[in-house]
Amino acid sequence: MDRRTFLATGLAGAGLATAGCSGLLGSTVPLTVEETEPEDEGREKYLICRHDGQRILAVGFDQRSLQRSPTDDFGFRITNSHDDTKIESFTVDLRAPRTSVDPPANIYLKAPSGGLWPDLTYEEVEDLWTRIELDDTGELGEGTLNLETLVDPNATPVTEVGIRVEMELSSTESGRRYTLDTVTEFEPVVERS
Repeated sequence: MDRRTFLATGLAGAGLATAGCSGLLGSTVPLTVEETEPEDEGREKYLICRHDGQRILAVGFDQRSLQRSPTDDFGFRITNSHDDTKIESFTVDLRAPRTSVDPPANIYLKAPSGGLWPDLTYEEVEDLWTRIELDDTGELGEGTLNLETLVDPNATPVTEVGIRVEMELSSTESGRRYTLDTVTEFEPVVERS
């Protein structure tokens, strides 16, 4: 893997974009979250986000490669899939492991593909969490958003990746706004010998 295509945590943030989704018509409602894990090798996990039983958003976490040992690095993708809505803004915080006395893993962000991205914030925040944030997605928020990262355990085994997600969406039909604010974890899979 060419690590030059990844940006290191701790470098200066990429900057803040313009203000988000103020002024939208309609009410704001929180989404309920159901966690699901497909019956594969444990390399995927999904947060199915609903309002009144209707699926609004699916946030997927995908371990792109198996670790040969708990200290090997691995690719980790975050996918935000939605219908009849637009993602207005998002914040994703990652820490591996979620809590520890030892320094956490380094988390690198691959330069996003799929067209011109607005300026996003990529920085280290409190308690050594890595933050990926976009205050105003613009046209990008109309489609599926993918973030590709690389988790480098830093010689300390990673037993979990702590994940905090905040997101604002707007309905393209009703103007209603939805919010997601949740915390979860992902347990990486190590190859069995």
